[in-house]
Amino acid sequence: MFPEIIVFDLDGTIAKSKQSLDEEMVNLLQKIIERGSLIVIISGAGYNQFAEQVLSTFDTFWEGECSYRGFRNLILLPLNGSEVYLFEGFPAKWERVVSSDFSEREKQQIFDAFEEALSKSGYEPPKEMFGEQIEDRGGQITFSALGQKAPLELKKEYDPDHQKRLAIKMHLDDLLPDFEVRIGGTTSIDVNRKGRDKAYGLDLVLRNIIGQTYDQVIPNCLFVGDALFEGGNDESVKRLGIQCQQVASVSDTKSCPSQANCCFNS
Repeated sequence: MFPEIIVFDLDGTIAKSKQSLDEEMVNLLQKIIERGSLIVIISGAGYNQFAEQVLSTFDTFWEGECSYRGFRNLILLPLNGSEVYLFEGFPAKWERVVSSDFSEREKQQIFDAFEEALSKSGYEPPKEMFGEQIEDRGGQITFSALGQKAPLELKKEYDPDHQKRLAIKMHLDDLLPDFEVRIGGTTSIDVNRKGRDKAYGLDLVLRNIIGQTYDQVIPNCLFVGDALFEGGNDESVKRLGIQCQQVASVSDTKSCPSQANCCFNS
């Protein structure tokens, strides 16, 4: 049965890190929408990054009725689901209907924890930092080992087996027991409120925004992501009981020989 709701991670799944969706991916997502399915995109990125990577690309390739139908069948979950955005009509207007910003005290606690965790884990700063390393996204604090604007090729080489970030995460878990700490992207670590992981945001959408009972939704929902491994920021989705598809890259999402491929081509 073709899934009625398909949930995608962003970076490493439908777009390269901090890059816009390519035309092929936009066309593949359009096929899903034309079949009547709802697309949910969830990521550790903030809304501004969603606007740059996703919405601006759709604006380029979608026109007229296609654009309206596309946006109406799209839900955005920035900050690993700590925020929910729904389309409210043209000119393209997205309304934040869920938010969870940190207090200044909480932010300082997280920044201090990163300083201590980096010291204890043996983290070695790169010779060159590309942009901000620890970013305040409101409801999420994100650490990027090489900086937020590091070239993709350098990011791919930095921590492919996640061991460098897992060492940092181990100390953060001890220092921030009241927060969620997850590995995301290629060089990043995300900190959210306790319980505010991707499962939380997705569960909220499925229960309150999708017009069906929960028992009807779960069997007809598919999640596709590149960080379903232990400690990854997609892992929490597994506990919802929906079907999950692990991918390794954008090209893998386009051609994976399982349910995700069925979604694009059947």
